[in-house]
Amino acid sequence: MSGTESVDSTWKLSNEEGGALAGRWWKWALSAPDDRSPVKDTTGEHAAWNQPDDLWFLAGTYGGRVVRRCAIPSDRPVFGGFNRSSQHLDHGGVRWGDRQGGRRR
Repeated sequence: MSGTESVDSTWKLSNEEGGALAGRWWKWALSAPDDRSPVKDTTGEHAAWNQPDDLWFLAGTYGGRVVRRCAIPSDRPVFGGFNRSSQHLDHGGVRWGDRQGGRRR
């Protein structure tokens, strides 16, 4: 992806690239049918729905707390939506900006 750089396993985005990715994320999140919506999903079952080939989108929520589990390909950077509260991923999963994906450490 142009406009990105990796420094010490951190995915750095330019303002332009971040805006473009946010637009792609919204298009992805809002285009899912209700019965397969990663945003409405409470388990992670629909996390892989229509994922792009160049990165992995993590769904936010429409509010409230949810715990989801999913497998993220190790070769994809992660970009995710947020609600007003922060999202936390357990130590066995991926950390924001970690280009290693869901590989356990």
